[in-house]
Amino acid sequence: TGENAQVLTQVGTMVGTPGYMAPEQIAADPDVDARADLYSFGVMAYEMLAGGPPFASVTPHALLAAHLTRAPRPLGEVRPGLPPRLVALVMQCLEKDRDARPQSAREIVDALDDPAVVSNGAVPTLALPAARRRRRVAAAFALLVVAAGATAVVLGVRDRTADTAATVARDSAQSHSVLVIPFVNRSADSADTYFADGVTSEIVSALTRIPGLRVASWPAGATGGDQFPSWQEVGRKYHVDYVLMGTVLKDSGRVQIAAQLVNTTDGFTAWANVLNPRIRDVFSAQQEIAVSIVNAVEPQIAPPAQLLADRGTRDDTAYEAYTRAAGFISRRGAASLRRAIAILGGAVRRDSNFAKAYAATARAYSLLPLDDATAGDTAVARGIAAATRAVALDTTLADAYTARAALYQASFRWADAERDFRHAISINPRDAAARESYGEFLLVQGRLPEALRELRRSMTLDPTSAGATATYATALAVAGQGAAALDTARRAMALDSTGFVTRLALGSVLIFAGHADSALAPLEAANALATRRNPTPAAVSAMLAYAYASAGDTRRAQAIAQAAQAARSPDAELILAHAALGAGDTTRALTALQQAARQRDPQLTAEPLAAPIFDRVRASDRFAGVLRTLGLPDSPGVPAEL
Repeated sequence: TGENAQVLTQVGTMVGTPGYMAPEQIAADPDVDARADLYSFGVMAYEMLAGGPPFASVTPHALLAAHLTRAPRPLGEVRPGLPPRLVALVMQCLEKDRDARPQSAREIVDALDDPAVVSNGAVPTLALPAARRRRRVAAAFALLVVAAGATAVVLGVRDRTADTAATVARDSAQSHSVLVIPFVNRSADSADTYFADGVTSEIVSALTRIPGLRVASWPAGATGGDQFPSWQEVGRKYHVDYVLMGTVLKDSGRVQIAAQLVNTTDGFTAWANVLNPRIRDVFSAQQEIAVSIVNAVEPQIAPPAQLLADRGTRDDTAYEAYTRAAGFISRRGAASLRRAIAILGGAVRRDSNFAKAYAATARAYSLLPLDDATAGDTAVARGIAAATRAVALDTTLADAYTARAALYQASFRWADAERDFRHAISINPRDAAARESYGEFLLVQGRLPEALRELRRSMTLDPTSAGATATYATALAVAGQGAAALDTARRAMALDSTGFVTRLALGSVLIFAGHADSALAPLEAANALATRRNPTPAAVSAMLAYAYASAGDTRRAQAIAQAAQAARSPDAELILAHAALGAGDTTRALTALQQAARQRDPQLTAEPLAAPIFDRVRASDRFAGVLRTLGLPDSPGVPAEL
């Protein structure tokens, strides 16, 4: 209306409102996708917050030219005092390059849900009386959230592109969710527990490929649904609509699989069945269970073709070995992983074209260095070889690309790792584990906004993942969002109170917030749990050494560093660097960091050097040299928009 009335939609060769058209729409790009709508949202948001459009013109053609070629005046200049992260979000939506914009409406909704985005602790200094100014800004914020939500709904209906971020957002808003409890082994032989775990793992793998269905993993340390007063409580705690549970009885060449799907809203059974396949037909039984769950939960969904694909081998013994190995991999621990690798070796000797077995081998090798630091380069090289063989046989195996990406990361091959992470996610956008691993990679790279976004997606897909929640807490702390980080770390602890990873995350969050003394308790608990492994994971030793030194107990800090050196740990120099940083000895810390980088300390492929504990040395040329040696971006610190 008024002075801008002349820029509304008019008859012409393009469909759209000139004042809100994205550059690619104006250029008649045939590949226009949903991100054009996000540009339009940016124009609307700019106008709401600035009191006027980003471009003003008397003719539609001049307005189109401005959207195509001119940069808008920065919103922060037009309206000083707006929250910097809100300004950054709006300006990002207005990027000419659609790849530089948010990639889905869900990203915008999630950002506007974050209090740190829409508030900077002060009233924006707009040119309005104070009370009126506050009302206007509050109204603008509310309208932005509503508009973003509406945009998300519209795009969810209209967009049918392969954009993986939009896929995740759409699924999250519209999907049902299933929590899978590990199937119980009822066989007389306790060794068949691993087979039962493998059956569970394969059912979960099949379910994660189904659009419109979110699959939550059973939290580590949980003991079963009967620890809750009702199924409704299970649903509330883990944010799921259904729970799948069952038993496996293996005997005389046959397997009895009993499965039950419970609706957590009312506690009634939505589906149940008992299958008695021969060993050779276990794969078909697993697929039948997955399809039955789809029919019970989302009957309008047609299971994707890849869900109904064959098992990957005609050799019954090879497939049974693969299933048992999957159970060992799900248990983790160096001994279990080595056992899985040995079993899978037998499987591929029977069928050298069994791509899934090679992919599982790569997965086991990618996890082994995390549980056994002595595995070293040999495990990495063998894992890469197995993954490469898997993708040569079957280019649709997302797990193989994810495993190879992790192994490339462990080899400091950053570009190769990112390529494989992205390819894995493009194959299966609903793979929460792949997104978690990619988020960890981005955190190490110091690309904090991307890391936070990817980890949020992982948590949306699997809200019961203690690992993803713990990593997200760490990323929030690195980004300077201490309060949110602490809340998230405590949520991770609630999901898994038995492992060291969540305690390590809580201790790290407290250290990054400047509370090293408070970090000692969770880190000591993490160390007590981690010492069951041989050797103790470097991340635990390093953070505990830092906490002791920072709290003034240099004797204990040095004892940890000396123990690592005496054991000839490949992480000894990095642990020493943490102890020195905690004590404020930056010279010694830099010397140790340089040595760790030259030695290619494997922990440096997982260490976020953007963390606040490195702020004391960040401006040093020697620290810049460490980053160059590792092939990392210069000065990975907290970006201004965070």
